[in-house]
Amino acid sequence: MRRLLPLFFFLFSLPVYAQTDSVHGIDLSHFNGDVEWSVLQELENRPHFIVFKATEGVDYLDPAFKKHWVAARKHGFIRGAYHFFVAHDDPIAEAQWYIKNVPLQQGDLYPIVDVERAKKNEKPGLKKRLQQFLSLIKKHYGVSPIVYTGPHFWNTYIGESLHDGELWIAQYEVDEPSIPTGWKAWSFWQFTQEGKVSGVAKPVDMNRFSHSQREFEQFRIK
Repeated sequence: MRRLLPLFFFLFSLPVYAQTDSVHGIDLSHFNGDVEWSVLQELENRPHFIVFKATEGVDYLDPAFKKHWVAARKHGFIRGAYHFFVAHDDPIAEAQWYIKNVPLQQGDLYPIVDVERAKKNEKPGLKKRLQQFLSLIKKHYGVSPIVYTGPHFWNTYIGESLHDGELWIAQYEVDEPSIPTGWKAWSFWQFTQEGKVSGVAKPVDMNRFSHSQREFEQFRIK
């Protein structure tokens, strides 16, 4: 998962996370470098949730996923894990790969699929392949996956809503994200990929939830 309004830059670039009471979180993968979990844990307004890159395609596992996954729970963070969907791979094998490597537990966020890349010759049948992936993930975990995407990509390659899950939209340097075709609203918004957080070596993706903490609880595994 992957610029920033002046207000958000001010709020999120401060080392102590001087933020409002909105529900906010970050993405992490091995690309973000080392994480000092004790520092991250003690931030005055620490992230409400952390989402990790877990898998990609049918055989890639992020090198930092397993240690991040364990450390986040140990330090009291709400965890989420996403799969980067590869348009030309077998969607059933992709779903099985995610399931094999992501042991979601009570309190974790619903499974997340990142759909943001495809070649023109991969567009035919893409909607069907994505639907197959989503259906298998839902069957295994018992909840509808959250779909992460960008408005341009979705409108170009999908163009409609495929399931009853929620939308995680990625769009930067705007006051409010655009709603892709087929969706009614967004639940999560990734508004920058250049956030700075004490305890994380490199810039991070930053996200906010659309509603209250109480409503956020609806998207955690029961």
